[in-house]
Amino acid sequence: MYTDALAQFEEAINLAPRTPALWVHKALALMNLKRYDDALIACGVAHELDPHYGWAWQAQGMIFSRMKRYKDAIEMYRKAIDYQPDYGGIWANLASAYLAIHQNQDALAASERAIAFTPNLGFAWTSYAFALAANQRFLEARRACEKALEVAGSEAGILLNVGAIFMKLKRYGDGLKYARAALKQSPRSAPALNNVGSSLTHLHRYDEALPYFDQSITRDPGLVQPWISRAEAYYWLGR
Repeated sequence: MYTDALAQFEEAINLAPRTPALWVHKALALMNLKRYDDALIACGVAHELDPHYGWAWQAQGMIFSRMKRYKDAIEMYRKAIDYQPDYGGIWANLASAYLAIHQNQDALAASERAIAFTPNLGFAWTSYAFALAANQRFLEARRACEKALEVAGSEAGILLNVGAIFMKLKRYGDGLKYARAALKQSPRSAPALNNVGSSLTHLHRYDEALPYFDQSITRDPGLVQPWISRAEAYYWLGR
């Protein structure tokens, strides 16, 4: 899918090579193809064309996040905020990067900005829910999940995040419900397959979980969690 998108953006760049937005879109397509070095080069072109273009700094932060270079990602999101301080999506991405390095209070502060600036963005509410859960504010995290579903409940990514949050809240039945809903929306999603399997594992339904881990690994062999989860399921089955 992203290969086709990349080809289209490259054609557009041939027609308008000095348009920063096209280079950002190319960078994100490359990121989704896991061509991270090429994605960073595309972001660099966007910076050269317009150093004040906030979307380019946010895209570079997203690439660093995918590379698990979270401190670098935080720096890029901060630069993006300098130019687009009132877009909640950047604050939500910043919150996610803070959570990845366990700076939970900073994550909560950033996610609060996200929902204040962009209250109709589902991702802002799920970032807020994750941050609340990380800060042991579980009832509020559940309410944030409900708000995310209210504003963007049909999006696969939102369903997946809500399911993951319910897993953190140890509400495994709800986690399974939303993981399955995400998988229905995006049946080739390796994270959704993994989350269905993980939910089943926590419900002690190990035999049912194994095919989901197998499919997740087939879809994305580089995703670490399904390998770990599958090994744990085999362990509990005594195999």
